Amino acid sequence: MNLKDFIPSSSLVISFFIFILRHAFPKYVCGIDFCYAACNSLVECGKLGKIQYLFWVNGSQPQYCGHPSFELNCLKDEVTIWIGSELFHVIGIDNRNQTLKIARFYDPSTGTINCPYLNISKGSITTFSYTSDVRIITVLHGCFLIKDLSFYEYPCSEENNKQSFSYFVANESLANLFISRCGYSALLPALRSAAEGLLNQSLEVGEALSKGFEVRWTAKETNCEDCLESGGECGYDWNFNKPSCFCPDKPHQQTCSPSIYPSSSSNEFYLKYGRKSNDADQNIEEFVRNYGSQVPKRYSYSDIKKMTNSFKDKLGQGGYVGVYKGKLDDGHLVVVKVLNTSKGNGEEFINEVESIS
Repeated sequence: MNLKDFIPSSSLVISFFIFILRHAFPKYVCGIDFCYAACNSLVECGKLGKIQYLFWVNGSQPQYCGHPSFELNCLKDEVTIWIGSELFHVIGIDNRNQTLKIARFYDPSTGTINCPYLNISKGSITTFSYTSDVRIITVLHGCFLIKDLSFYEYPCSEENNKQSFSYFVANESLANLFISRCGYSALLPALRSAAEGLLNQSLEVGEALSKGFEVRWTAKETNCEDCLESGGECGYDWNFNKPSCFCPDKPHQQTCSPSIYPSSSSNEFYLKYGRKSNDADQNIEEFVRNYGSQVPKRYSYSDIKKMTNSFKDKLGQGGYVGVYKGKLDDGHLVVVKVLNTSKGNGEEFINEVESIS
């Protein structure tokens, strides 16, 4: 990220904003914990929108913001996740029901999916388990031409690029009749509706596979709600392989201590944004005025640059938000959060402030 991205420009409605969380804790606490600051902002990931713990986004968040098995990779609207040794497309995440909808990885270079060599069973994806809406189909590949299975024929990419036939069969008895004519067989999960569509031939194989299948995660997050209610951010201690509650003073095991939780009346926000006036500016100004006596103090760009030593000590990145370490003139350590792009009518700025107030 180049510093010129932060410099106000008359061509931009809101060039950027910066707000600093000043300590509101006992004197022995020097500032805000950096894990808490880095995980404080939700990150957007393609069509999935904002990502919540247990998930974390590689390249946009530190790994301790999520569980080791819940790493997402986002490239525009394409979201993938590794489960065991296999890569899957992520179709949807239902945090309320703790379900993940995924599909086998489609290789754009070959135009096909990779042929499965191992059964994807409950034992091979220990962090997840199939939902009741999953049915199993049989994949036969490395086969000779089998005319009786012509409806189920669908190409998959062999490891050795060998030219052969492959079939995705919903009828187990039918698959077993021809298994000896193929080099490999594997069991593959599919949505119940997709398997039934294959069985009655109302869905072609490609359509059935594109619907993916559902798994339910079994990783426990019982303490996360308590952590959030106490003012913390849910995270994961990779060293000790257990959940952690990141708090403004330091990480805690389950919840933040009430004595150090910063209330909205004791936080001070400092912000700066472009001079050009429009609806976004007006919305932000109105939002700021609602703080009454706690109205934010404004700093110039040169002041912010001085506090952060020219943005040299970067603590993390969350979506469009960069997190930097800084120091006020009175010696207090602070965390500076920089939003270098803004969407809508100042909504991004307002959401950021509300998330820590």
